[in-house]
Amino acid sequence: MKIPKTLIAPLDAYIKLPFIYDSAFMGVFVGVNELIIKYVKCYFLLGVDTLGNLLNELVSSSISIGGFVIAALTIILTLKDNLKAKEDSYPISALEILFNSRHYKRLVRVFYWSSFVCVFTFFYFSLLEIVYLNFSPKVFMYFTVYGLILTVLAVVRCLFILLLIIEIQLKGTEFVDNK
Repeated sequence: MKIPKTLIAPLDAYIKLPFIYDSAFMGVFVGVNELIIKYVKCYFLLGVDTLGNLLNELVSSSISIGGFVIAALTIILTLKDNLKAKEDSYPISALEILFNSRHYKRLVRVFYWSSFVCVFTFFYFSLLEIVYLNFSPKVFMYFTVYGLILTVLAVVRCLFILLLIIEIQLKGTEFVDNK
């Protein structure tokens, strides 16, 4: 997965301040949705039973996704410890270079904050499940979409980082095989 150079700076900014960019994305979503409602006269509302079922699914999904993120973080931390323990006679791998670079701390921080977001959205959706009857369907939809956007973008960040790690590992394998 080759990243165009024009995308590197925006992706770095996004990785450094994800909550701000995720909130901005939600603001754009709300703005576009309001414009569609105003000018196209089209809107999406769900019934009370559907909202309850949706929240139940989101509660389960957010905690499951949190488990995935925590498992990935554990694997990354374990890999670094295993690389430290290996004998010095092995050639230096691409993963060793990554784990000893300045990017390792940011990599761990992405997974740490993503796991925090998943746990937060678990409690957020659980609370919404208790009080959703007190909101209008439109307001409730925005609350639900905000939590959903936070969760989805946290997972996308983690998957993006994992794909980059796999690419680094594959390039390192090619380098060692070509020697």
